[in-house]
Amino acid sequence: MIRHIFQRSFRLRLFAAFFLASAIPLLICSFLLSQVIRIRLERELSQQNQDHISVLADLLQKEEDALRDCSRKLAGSGRVTAALKRSSVDGADSPAAGPAADQTLINNILFDAVRGMPMEAGFDLYDRNGNILFSTQNTESLENLSPSWGILNEAAGADDLVYSATEDPTDTASPLYRAAYRITDEDGMTAGYFVANIYHSGFRRYLEGKYGTRSTLMLLSSYYRPVYCVQPLLAVSLASPLRSGILAGTNPAEIENDYRYAVSPGPSCGLYVVLRTPAVFTTGMLRLLQTITLLVVLLSLLVSALLAIRLSGQIYEPIDRLHNAMQQVSMDNLDIYVEPVQKDELGELTERFNRMTSALKYNREELLKNQKELNEAQIRMLQAQLNPHFLSNTLDTMKWISKINQVPQLATMAIDLADILRFGISPAEFVTLEDELRVLERYIEIQKIRLSDKFSFALQVQDGLRSCIIPKMILQPLVENSILHGIDGNDNGTIALEISGLAQTEHSPAELVIAVRDNGVGFPSGMTGAYRKPENSGNHHLGLYNVDTILKKHYGNQYGLFLANETDADGQVLGAVITAKLPLSFSRSPEPQGE
Repeated sequence: MIRHIFQRSFRLRLFAAFFLASAIPLLICSFLLSQVIRIRLERELSQQNQDHISVLADLLQKEEDALRDCSRKLAGSGRVTAALKRSSVDGADSPAAGPAADQTLINNILFDAVRGMPMEAGFDLYDRNGNILFSTQNTESLENLSPSWGILNEAAGADDLVYSATEDPTDTASPLYRAAYRITDEDGMTAGYFVANIYHSGFRRYLEGKYGTRSTLMLLSSYYRPVYCVQPLLAVSLASPLRSGILAGTNPAEIENDYRYAVSPGPSCGLYVVLRTPAVFTTGMLRLLQTITLLVVLLSLLVSALLAIRLSGQIYEPIDRLHNAMQQVSMDNLDIYVEPVQKDELGELTERFNRMTSALKYNREELLKNQKELNEAQIRMLQAQLNPHFLSNTLDTMKWISKINQVPQLATMAIDLADILRFGISPAEFVTLEDELRVLERYIEIQKIRLSDKFSFALQVQDGLRSCIIPKMILQPLVENSILHGIDGNDNGTIALEISGLAQTEHSPAELVIAVRDNGVGFPSGMTGAYRKPENSGNHHLGLYNVDTILKKHYGNQYGLFLANETDADGQVLGAVITAKLPLSFSRSPEPQGE
């Protein structure tokens, strides 16, 4: 049904085309633009988070490398190793054990070793029994550690730093995580332990400003449990979905719609660094953006519809006026006139339509006038049909009377004139060259009798051309022109008729060339060249005009008559040459070419 309506209504199709041409690109561009902007901002945010994660990982690695250097420095100090061994042997259980000089010396060595550490921390030395001996912190709040479990137990079985992190991010008083290193004597036996205590405050100051003001930093243990967060309660609430998402390999961005997560394993400390950043487009912002986009699209569609209505109307209304005018013309109303209201192509089309109707009206009037003249000519021709038969019968009577009275020349002229007359009134429009030459011979015979043999006639025809087809009665006017205007007054006149053919070439068809030569006075200089009717010539050279017109009407303007003079070496005129060119054809009905 809809398709049928569109097929029947050009205006509706025009409106739909304008509307879709403006609306579809708008919708596509709006959608693609919003998607490109969203994707680009999301990628930029993701890249920014990855850069921050890399910075944080580098900082933690820097801290780890510093701890390792400090541990190895202390482990390489003989005084520290001796003090730790002596404490273990003596059973000391407090930092005060040993001589005061040793106590001060070891403290100085410890402070020198940890001086310049990137992150603020507390550093302790324990003997192999877990008794704290030396510390950079207030020793009154410190406790001994058991070497049978916990971080000292892990350090006893390792040759490098080991780490232990708290799993209660809300406990900001306890160390955030600890790093321990086993110190051995020259026999490879455990002499004691070096322990670094990293607290929340020192960790925060160390990483503050390294990951953006809008992001939230979290640390997860190797078991994906929360260790640190600026907002401890947030870490507790997100611990479970983060752990489930990481274990399941889920994109961290899917944990919360309004936030984006970047997760990266830390250095050998075993912590996971998590960066939580608000999404570029939150759910509320996306809904607002979608609402604004929808309103803009609806407004744009409305504008597109109004423009489509206006443009389709500007195109359809002139066409509709022309359509109605054409219906009037089809009902034979040629007085119709369409007022052009536009200056564009449609206005030009309207003006051409008006000119066309005016031309049609003029042509119809001319056609009626020509038809009237044709009818009158047909009537006159019907009235004159008896005249040729009467003349033919009269000439036959003259022939028999001349034979009875023994006047042979009169009989010959009567016979020749009768043959010419019958040939001239025959209905055939095209004849063979043979028939045309036979009639020409009759004409030459009459003229020789009339002029008492004052001229000679020569005929030369190329072999094979006598059966070609030419328009009727074109040779006689050419020869007659030479007799009347060329050799008039010349007692020794000569007329030669030469007929030849030109072979077909790549650019032109085969041609028949008819040349009539005489030894008369020649043509005036203004007449030579392609034939053109002289102005105010009256009936002068009317035969040439008729032949040239017949050839052009039948074969086109490239054919016709060509006039020239033959001259001697001194430029004296020896006579005139009339050349007729037409296509060489052996068909009985050559196809007319028109002008």
